[in-house]
Amino acid sequence: MPVFGLVVAGPYDVLILSTLVRRIRPDVARVECRACGNDPQVTTKFRSYLKELRYANDGRPVDKAIVVRDSHRGDPAAVLDKLCSNFREQEHPFPVRFAVVQPEPEAWLLADHDALAKLSAERGRPTDFAAPDRSPEQLPDPKSELRSLLAEAGVPYTKEAAAGLAELCDLDLIVKLCNSFTSFKRAVTDC
Repeated sequence: MPVFGLVVAGPYDVLILSTLVRRIRPDVARVECRACGNDPQVTTKFRSYLKELRYANDGRPVDKAIVVRDSHRGDPAAVLDKLCSNFREQEHPFPVRFAVVQPEPEAWLLADHDALAKLSAERGRPTDFAAPDRSPEQLPDPKSELRSLLAEAGVPYTKEAAAGLAELCDLDLIVKLCNSFTSFKRAVTDC
């Protein structure tokens, strides 16, 4: 069973994205995560974390690495170009894929109102949420919107709540509503 490496910004990204990787690829035995601290540091530090991943699979390289960065309302293509500039995949003993989240992973978690309702019933007050009327990627601040919706149900937005939503959400619905998720899914499934 393959072991994947995942280089991301912070602890919420670690839990959300590693959960989604395991859901997209159930055959993955383990996801070795490296958090850079914040999104600008993903751009500057990912190469050193890729070097670490050469030994993260019990002294051997991971089978694949995925570098993920949020766009934060920036142009995703420009963010991707900056990540890939001067990068040479042949320097690594495993395939490396890049994905840019538009604008942040919380947009993906907002795509499934039924998952929000299930989480609220499990951890707070049962609450019905309206289905999104547009892509959550278009919201000015998906993380604040998610925090606000969960607070209405008495659920604090914690890393564990984020991971719970990532576990509950309908991946096909996210694909339908969030273009950047399709790029992430492709990064996870190819190779």
